[in-house]
Amino acid sequence: MKRSWKLAAGACLVAVLVACGGGGGGGAPATPVAVDIGAITLSATTGPLVAQALVGQTITLPNGLTLSGVPLPGPVTLTFTAGNGFTLKDGNNNTITGTVTFSSIIFDVTDAGGTPVPTGPAPALPFAIDLDTANQPANGSSTTVQSTITIGGSTSTPVSISVVITSSGSIQIGGQTVGTVSVKTPTGAS
Repeated sequence: MKRSWKLAAGACLVAVLVACGGGGGGGAPATPVAVDIGAITLSATTGPLVAQALVGQTITLPNGLTLSGVPLPGPVTLTFTAGNGFTLKDGNNNTITGTVTFSSIIFDVTDAGGTPVPTGPAPALPFAIDLDTANQPANGSSTTVQSTITIGGSTSTPVSISVVITSSGSIQIGGQTVGTVSVKTPTGAS
């Protein structure tokens, strides 16, 4: 009888250890993941990398955008084109085209599309990207994350962008580091 009780207790202990992830074989180590980084202010170096990564995607600024002191009604859509080109379309369906340069973001308007926006370089606007890096693999592989773009205080609806997050937390776009994020190892992984 005592022996049956000990066998039953031992079997229960083994079952509890296995259910809790202990006492078993060592599985592969968990892949480290990134935490959320928040907004990254883009510079003369990082701005072009982001613009090139977003070429062809429509970035929608639902509340409009002020360019050279002229409020463009929303929704405003922005599309970066090959090289350093851009197309802006305001809520009245006016199309503005030109080129961009970066320190912040400077729209050099070549065609104001019927708007009162003057042609030539517009005053620089702050340019930032908020990458949703939370729980993305930090293993040096390319992954697509959702992000929002903020230009001069106007924030876009989410867009997708490919990034690489290294195990040390470097966030890379186009092979260049644009920011650094903390990395953690998930708990409870086997």
